[in-house]
Amino acid sequence: DYDGMVVPALVGQPPTEYVNRVDVTVQSKLAKVTRSGVKKAYLWVTDGKTGWKLHHADDQHIPGNATDQTIRMGYTAPANGLYGFLVIPESNAGTKQPDPIPGTPPQFYVYVDTQPPAVQVTRADAGPGGAAGPRVTVEWQVTETGSGLLPDSVFLECGATKDGPWRPITDRRAENSGRYTWDVDDKALWQCFIRVTATDKAGNSGSHVFAREVFLDLEKPAAVIEKVTPGGGA
Repeated sequence: DYDGMVVPALVGQPPTEYVNRVDVTVQSKLAKVTRSGVKKAYLWVTDGKTGWKLHHADDQHIPGNATDQTIRMGYTAPANGLYGFLVIPESNAGTKQPDPIPGTPPQFYVYVDTQPPAVQVTRADAGPGGAAGPRVTVEWQVTETGSGLLPDSVFLECGATKDGPWRPITDRRAENSGRYTWDVDDKALWQCFIRVTATDKAGNSGSHVFAREVFLDLEKPAAVIEKVTPGGGA
C-alpha cells in the first residue's frame, strides 16, 4: 500500500509532497531563534494562480533556549491541486522576515489529490504457449488526471470470484504499459477473474475487475471405451 510520496527537491527547488486528503499539517523547524524567542507564526499559501495569501497566524510560545523548535500549522485545501507554503515566525520583540511578494519561492510544495485513477480492464483471455501451462494476456487502460501515477503503479491479481479473495499474479507492481502476459504455473487453477489496480503518487488506488472469468483449462477431455455389458440401455 502507498500513503503518498515525497519528491526530493532538485537543486534550487523546494520538495513536493503528494497527499490524498485536503487537510494537512505544515511542520516547520526554526532555522534561527533570537534571544527573545518566538511568539507567533504566519502561514502563507499560493496556488500558483492568485499569488501569495496569508492564510492565518498562530500564537507560538517558543523561548530562545527551547529544545523543541518545531512549528505546526494546519491547512485545509479548497480543492485538488498544487499549493506552495511559506512559514514566517515572529519574535517576541516583534521582528520577522518580510512578507512574500510575487516571485518569492515557496519553502515547500504539496500536491493535493483525492481522486483515484480510473482503471478499465479491456482484455483478459488465455491461450497456449506458457512454459508450464496456459498464457493469459491482460490489457487495460488507466486515466489519471491528478498527481500522476507511480513509476510502478499497476498491480494485477486473480480471484476465484468477482469479489475475490484475491492473490497477486506478480510478486511486485508493474509499470503502466497497458499489457501484461501471465504464464500460469499453478496446475490446480482452472479459472479465475482478473483485477487490475493502479495507484497514483498521492496514494489513491483505483481498481477494475474484468467482466468475465478466464478459463485456464484449455485441454479437451477424452475417454476410451473399456467394455460393453448387457443391460442398462435406455
